[in-house]
Amino acid sequence: MPVIYVLSDENHCEHVAQFPALAEAVAFLRERAKLPWNEPPNAAPCSSSATCGREYWIHEYDDSSDPWRNLRDWRALDISAKGVVWDQKFLKEMVSSSPDPG
Repeated sequence: MPVIYVLSDENHCEHVAQFPALAEAVAFLRERAKLPWNEPPNAAPCSSSATCGREYWIHEYDDSSDPWRNLRDWRALDISAKGVVWDQKFLKEMVSSSPDPG
């Protein structure tokens, strides 16, 4: 079954990127986590960016049909003035399914 991984910022209903493999989406988020919360591309696009942040989700789709069929969703990473917070459930699932989850 063809699968595609879509990365989005759920706080701002923004499509961020899409990847053919989950590992690529996770690698992309690892790089985002290294960037300052208040500078692009992590700076929130809203007027309250100082109190807002990014809530990155990974959505897994079967893209063999139109419309795509959603298979799974993971809240993966939050970046804000409070810091970088990886979702513990996401990390636990990545550890159980990958030798190098990040």
